[in-house]
Amino acid sequence: MSELALDIYELPAEYSRNITKVRSMGDEIIWVAAAPGANTHAWRNKALYRFAPGESEPELIYQTPSVDPHPIGNIAGSSAGYAFSDYVGSETLTDKWRVWYVAKPGAEPIMLDEGDDEFNNDWPPNVAMNDRYIVWTGLRGAGEDRVTELKAVSIDALDQVMTLASTKIDDGTVYEPALNGSELWYSFSENDWAQYLAYPRVEMRNLADPSAAPFVLGRELRAGMAAPNDRVVVFKSGGVPEDNPINAGLLTIYWRDTETIEQLPIPGHPMAGDRASYPTVGDRFVAWQDDIKSRLYMYDLAEHQFRRIEELDPTFSEGTFNERSVAGNLLAFDGWDPDGGQFLRWAFLPE
Repeated sequence: MSELALDIYELPAEYSRNITKVRSMGDEIIWVAAAPGANTHAWRNKALYRFAPGESEPELIYQTPSVDPHPIGNIAGSSAGYAFSDYVGSETLTDKWRVWYVAKPGAEPIMLDEGDDEFNNDWPPNVAMNDRYIVWTGLRGAGEDRVTELKAVSIDALDQVMTLASTKIDDGTVYEPALNGSELWYSFSENDWAQYLAYPRVEMRNLADPSAAPFVLGRELRAGMAAPNDRVVVFKSGGVPEDNPINAGLLTIYWRDTETIEQLPIPGHPMAGDRASYPTVGDRFVAWQDDIKSRLYMYDLAEHQFRRIEELDPTFSEGTFNERSVAGNLLAFDGWDPDGGQFLRWAFLPE
């Protein structure tokens, strides 16, 4: 592993209070943080922001209502706008979820989908977006009729939502969608809940031919959380059937030209090699959420090695890193300073 020296920039502290989500879009960063002026129920009174390097300051895309705010869950964006999910049950986190599209900052949100009024005990849907499509997953129904759904819509035809999969949750769960052109990648877990067992894998559907059978990847590796581009598909793998499919695992790369798979234990402590989840992939580098929050590493696809950006005292006396996201050559990440203040930073990566 070698060092990766970067010029790192930090956004003003007023925009990084109570950050919950950070996403790089390659040419700009979007994130969820406390709404302007929020001083009570900050975890509920949220705003979606954007910032492009070179601009003077961040811009507000959407702010939750000041009365009975509906917390923002998951976010996505592209040159065609922004998508996010939220939930109405702000006190219990258990009521109806919704999925929204915002064409540009300040535009009126368009609701694409919503969950049931029934007690659902579910977080908001995962969302993904590019310049052509918005996709999401979510739960619907209750009891034995509860299903997990995968949906997609063309941005040019927002009223024509496609349901690509609907599976009883006792049999399977679909989650964590990602887009690469017309490719829709997602995680699917076969469930044997009577025995508390799960068998995850990654699948891909072609949105240009949605009725075609999906391509399956990593079934034998317990694959999940795919991050695709034209060169690779990055995912996490590992574990045993008794594990929760969303547990962290080994950083894993599928090289599309050779159809080969590499599992990459993260260097460091012997027990810390399989602590990766929610990878993202840019033009050259891979980022991921790391259970070891004192380290900020990336994987270099060109040099085939891990690169260290920064490593803090593991006792957290120097702070921690939280979410990390890369697209194109733009890295964004947030964390905590030793005094308990949050920060949001960004850097351009080598080409």
